[in-house]
Amino acid sequence: MSYNDLRHFADSYGLAAMLVVYLVLVAWAFRPGSRRKNDAAATMIVAHDDGDADVPADRFRPGLTATEASLAITGVKVADFLVRLSAGEKPQNLQEIIAPRLIYRASAAPPPQ
Repeated sequence: MSYNDLRHFADSYGLAAMLVVYLVLVAWAFRPGSRRKNDAAATMIVAHDDGDADVPADRFRPGLTATEASLAITGVKVADFLVRLSAGEKPQNLQEIIAPRLIYRASAAPPPQ
């Protein structure tokens, strides 16, 4: 096979193959019943126990060890910091540490023997 033959194949059949793979992946993501799993996967890394979480950390198997800190209070503090920053206050004065509560679950357990 020459370079031109490979290029012709990639320009025609390769493009068609990539299009088919793309369409299958998109259809797979939007298949019926996948929304809950996709939402869980999207928020898994930031699982928290805030009381208003869409995907609570204890619904996973094993249950995820998570932190509990009020996102509503944190949002109010961030908004206040932004207002104070826009008013000219130095960023060094806008630092605060909020201690979250750590909730241990099965994901922090030692591996099974």
